[in-house]
Amino acid sequence: MRRMCVALIAALVAVILVGTPAHAGNGHFIKSQTSASMDANGVLTVKFKEAGLSSGSTQDITIGATMNATYACINNGGNQPSDPKKELVTAHPTASGSFPAAKNGHVTGELSLAPVAASDALSCPGGQTSTLLAVSWSNIWVRDEDTGAYLDIPGTFSVDFGAPGKGKGKK
Repeated sequence: MRRMCVALIAALVAVILVGTPAHAGNGHFIKSQTSASMDANGVLTVKFKEAGLSSGSTQDITIGATMNATYACINNGGNQPSDPKKELVTAHPTASGSFPAAKNGHVTGELSLAPVAASDALSCPGGQTSTLLAVSWSNIWVRDEDTGAYLDIPGTFSVDFGAPGKGKGKK
C-alpha cells in the first residue's frame, strides 16, 4: 500500500511538472499585425503583436536584420572627391526590449534599428566627412526569447540619399 501511494504521488508530481509549460500559453506572433517600415533617415522599425501569453508575464523580444549600406568621404564643399573613398558595409544588428503581456495575454510593441553611424563605418582624411549615401534592410525577423516564438518579415527596404557631386572637390 505504501509503495502504491509513493508511486501515485510520484506520478502526480511528474504530471504537474510536465504539464506546467502548457499552462504558460502558446506564444506566437500575429503575422497580419507584425510589420516593418523604414523612415527617411534609414531607420528600420518593426511593429509586432504576440498572443498566447500568460497574463502579466514579461516577454523579452529581439529584432534583427541584414543592413547593407554605402558610405563615402565628402569634402567641406559637399562634394565627393574625384578619387572617392567608399565603404560598403554589411552588418547584422539586433535590438531587444522587455514588454509586459496584457490581461488578455498579448504583447504589442515596436523596436528600431539605425544604420551604422557613418563615423564608425569609414575613416576619412582631414577636411572630409564620412557620410551615409544609401542603406537597405532585408532578412528581417522578430523573436520572443522567452517562448521561442519567431517570425520572418518579408521585404527589402531601401533609401538612396543621393550621391553628392563627384569630382568637384579636392582629394
